[in-house]
Amino acid sequence: MRKTKIVATVGPSSDSEGVLRQLIGGGVDVFRLNMSHGDHASHRRVVRSIRKIAEELDLPTAILVDLQGPKLRLGTFEGGRAELAAGKRFTLTTRKAQGNRDTAAVNAPSFPRFVRARDSILLDDGLLVLEEMSDPRRDTKNDEGPLRR
Repeated sequence: MRKTKIVATVGPSSDSEGVLRQLIGGGVDVFRLNMSHGDHASHRRVVRSIRKIAEELDLPTAILVDLQGPKLRLGTFEGGRAELAAGKRFTLTTRKAQGNRDTAAVNAPSFPRFVRARDSILLDDGLLVLEEMSDPRRDTKNDEGPLRR
């Protein structure tokens, strides 16, 4: 019995029944579905296809659903953008506010309850990293250098 499992991520080039059948027949043990891409209807179709093919081939096949974490969205900015300076305090607020170089609104009312001192806050899919400070006002500091948003 082999101890290694083969995991394949299903994407646009591998979500057809023909390709899924080849992958299962070729030894794939687990299919990973990335919920950050596609929609529920297409994922449902893929799950049904995997289950059907695995049953037809009488091969145990697992499905791993990779759920996306919460997406923190920023509100609008004065002039459409803001430049942040490294080491300067930058406040994320749950109040409605027009963003600028000092402050930006976020779309998550519960955000302050989940952030702790020294936490990294990733924005723009990790392209912008802020660090939570110990200040109870939930100020954040940009350690990445000058950034334009």
